[in-house]
Amino acid sequence: MIKNYFISGTCDGNCFNITISVNLLIRIVYNCNLRKCNILFGNVKESAPVEAGETYDVSIEDIAREGDGIARIEGFVIFVPETQVGDEISIRISKVMRKFAIAEKVD
Repeated sequence: MIKNYFISGTCDGNCFNITISVNLLIRIVYNCNLRKCNILFGNVKESAPVEAGETYDVSIEDIAREGDGIARIEGFVIFVPETQVGDEISIRISKVMRKFAIAEKVD
């Protein structure tokens, strides 16, 4: 599935509103950075669906290369050490990164 992005902004004093694909988005961002343009992105999810310190009930779906269990909340990957596939557990998020989180089992 190709994801499209809605962008609006100004470049050299001209306003624009467009919907584009990822490949074109990369070129526009590069060119705008060179020309000092201001752009606003729509449909770009910046925040994770989990928060550090919060507790969630999850199912371990897979095992990562390093051996940590992998759970997902709304598709967001959470690494949980000392778990096995099929475990139904409560976790506490200890660290949230842009594309994944690290959690620990809650007893």
